Amino acid sequence: MPVYTNLVIGCICILLLIIAWQDFKTRTVYVFLFALLFISALFLQYLRCGFSEEAYVHIALNTSVVCMQLLVLYGYLKIVRKINFFDGMGLGDVFFYICIIPMLSVPVFIFFNISSLVFALLIYTLAGKKIHMESGAIPLAGIQAVTLLLTIIIVEGFFSIPVLGTCFLLSI
Repeated sequence: MPVYTNLVIGCICILLLIIAWQDFKTRTVYVFLFALLFISALFLQYLRCGFSEEAYVHIALNTSVVCMQLLVLYGYLKIVRKINFFDGMGLGDVFFYICIIPMLSVPVFIFFNISSLVFALLIYTLAGKKIHMESGAIPLAGIQAVTLLLTIIIVEGFFSIPVLGTCFLLSI
């Protein structure tokens, strides 16, 4: 079973690299890459701990966190900025959030979400002109893909602490 787990993690890393590269280069990502990432995340969840009741609970909690975040963003874009939702948030960014829902436990998901958004703002502030395309949008899915990839390499690779597909609600 660990061989399959490492293979799936390797596939996830390759998919994250491709998603980041496409988002940085063209600001568009093929939908099938998100579908493959989502399927890989579900398969890794199954390999690491099956589909237990706890796994369903953490998927539901992560989904609620994403829904709240998108609802707040929708309100901000409609009321404050007075623009349509997808003029302020790319569809690929929403797809990326959906893909990582089954991938991380709840505390890791919340920590990743906050730290990747801070990292995105930092990168955009420091290298805004270089990654800033004519659309004026931040390549959020690409930056978050790089952040998740670094998290996988550092935490799972160097420290051998499982981050992806964890089945315990409070595992970090």
